[in-house]
Amino acid sequence: MKIIHINLSDTQGGAGRAMNRIHTGLLKAGINSQIYTINKNSNDKSVKEFNMLSCIGNKINRKILSFPKKVLKDESKGLFSFCLLPSWGLIKAINKIDADIIHLHWIQGEMLPIYALNKFNKPVVWTLHDMWPLNGGYHYFEINSKNLLSSSTNMSIKKLLENIIQNWLISLKIKYYTNNITFIAPSKWMSDCAKKSLITKNMDVKIIGNGIDTFAWKPTPKKIAKNNLGINENEFVIAFGAISSDKDPRKGYDLVVNAIENFTQNNKNLSTNLLMFGGDGNPDDFSTRVKFISFKHVNNDAKLQQIYSAADLMLVPSRQEAFGQTALESLACGTPVVSFNVGGLRDIVEHGISGYLAKPFSAESLADGINWVLDQSDSDKLYHSCRQKAHKFSLDHVANKHQQLYKKLIKSI
Repeated sequence: MKIIHINLSDTQGGAGRAMNRIHTGLLKAGINSQIYTINKNSNDKSVKEFNMLSCIGNKINRKILSFPKKVLKDESKGLFSFCLLPSWGLIKAINKIDADIIHLHWIQGEMLPIYALNKFNKPVVWTLHDMWPLNGGYHYFEINSKNLLSSSTNMSIKKLLENIIQNWLISLKIKYYTNNITFIAPSKWMSDCAKKSLITKNMDVKIIGNGIDTFAWKPTPKKIAKNNLGINENEFVIAFGAISSDKDPRKGYDLVVNAIENFTQNNKNLSTNLLMFGGDGNPDDFSTRVKFISFKHVNNDAKLQQIYSAADLMLVPSRQEAFGQTALESLACGTPVVSFNVGGLRDIVEHGISGYLAKPFSAESLADGINWVLDQSDSDKLYHSCRQKAHKFSLDHVANKHQQLYKKLIKSI
């Protein structure tokens, strides 16, 4: 069995990290697995970069579509991809690779055009790392049973054009998605979204969570981790981080500010630290009772493990989350998670066991979750519950589920 994974990058972004872990799990299970990308950052020999023409072509595609994207997209809705321009030979190159399964991951960023998704000559598996495959051009959106945007005579010209483009992209996906594609949802919530989507409601969707190497991702004793980061062992530590953690509204930085303000107001004698990564943040957003430490962009897993291990809890106040990789990483390091009761986080955080699921989207409820962690007298029990939950997403478990799906698809040819 030979599997090829297709992704814009081999390591960057949440999708790149999740794909790499699936790939690693398959390799450990003895499966012939390779990654193909147009943006290779690692020295891994099992990662192949497409030819220079395809790589340069993607940059040209992104440049060409940057202006219409800027004009048409609503900035408040986040990332947007057209995926309309030619792939510069990528489809042909993928079809020439000796493989049994083509596993697509994050192919946005103008990597592969929608109209070519019916051109693959092998069974296709596509992991839903975000919601782009389920709607027009936005990577996240509010799901409903129709997907299509309503028309209105009161729309601005920009909104009307956005509406037309969105509906056109949806119609293209309906036309070019084929029964040759099997979707993987990393959470029950994402699976439910796919079943409600006008595009994928009749397509095959399997639920397989993202994985983590629980042997590599393990706790450092809290006292040592705090000392390594220059934090007093008796101080309370909250961690918060994600890609663009302070810029992406979905990640809830504003809610972190309000929740910590609420928490510290009621715990004035407690010395509290906030460890932030994935963005800059602003210490002026927090009261002087909070020691703000920003690690900015952390690309080192060992450093991330130190941060998670030093923290008494990980705050994941996302408004939408396909899975919740930082939450899983935190649990693997034995640190409980406080998040909202939304999206993929519901599959990871067990309320009152490995963390706290707050009422969406209440900063006060988040503060209650922080207090819940503070009040836990049996920290060893909480630590073991976190590790136990993380083990359910171990690489061997996740790789086994992927193998079963691959075998079923190969047998059906």
